[in-house]
Amino acid sequence: MTSNEDIAFQERVRRLLIKHDPLFACVCPPEQHGEYDLELPRVVLALNQSSDYKVLRRELRRIFSESVGVFEAGTVFRYSRLARELLVMKKSAFRGPAWT
Repeated sequence: MTSNEDIAFQERVRRLLIKHDPLFACVCPPEQHGEYDLELPRVVLALNQSSDYKVLRRELRRIFSESVGVFEAGTVFRYSRLARELLVMKKSAFRGPAWT
């Protein structure tokens, strides 16, 4: 991917993080655009290295546990829908023009 594609991909990941809000930190999502800036690079890296949602949800929980603490991060099940949507988004992003 080019740098513009990387930026677009990160923005899509950011929108999914805000949509699912695993830390319940976004009271007003449009105003909290940068809420997950700290975790975003690590989430993108984990997403690029994962192809199974169970592995990805464990990795997401680990990332957020290190960021805010184990209690605030919650259980691994909190990340299930987020992990699935991230993987679907990843697959659609890499299809390219031949699939459209």
